[in-house]
Amino acid sequence: MARYRSSLPEPKKRSQANDNPSHKNCIICYTNINKYLRIIIVSKLQNEYEPDSVSAPGETLLETLETLGMSQEELATRMGRPVKTINEIIQKRAAITAETALQLEQVLHIPASFWLKREQNYRESLARLSQEQQRKNSA
Repeated sequence: MARYRSSLPEPKKRSQANDNPSHKNCIICYTNINKYLRIIIVSKLQNEYEPDSVSAPGETLLETLETLGMSQEELATRMGRPVKTINEIIQKRAAITAETALQLEQVLHIPASFWLKREQNYRESLARLSQEQQRKNSA
């Protein structure tokens, strides 16, 4: 099951925050606002979302092409790249590089940062799965 950790839990009184085990990864900030002491608990986890699985960015690219009614050949031509490169990205055999992301941005009008983040999340997910598999095999 996917997990989501909020960076700003509900404010608690100092004693409640220190006694609550769910706040073990939190820090307590004190602020004086209009002569009143206000306690804010801020999570150190910064909105970490941990999905069960992450789809490859090539799947997103394929869905985008289908939505736009554009073929891989047309995309490759507009990007000035070989069709083979586009197909390898879609088939999960090639990664989206910064250069490719910029070209996708120019043609599809989807920010390069989106494509690079999708690639980063996918590679991180693969690494975590591989690490978990190694742990299971060594146990």
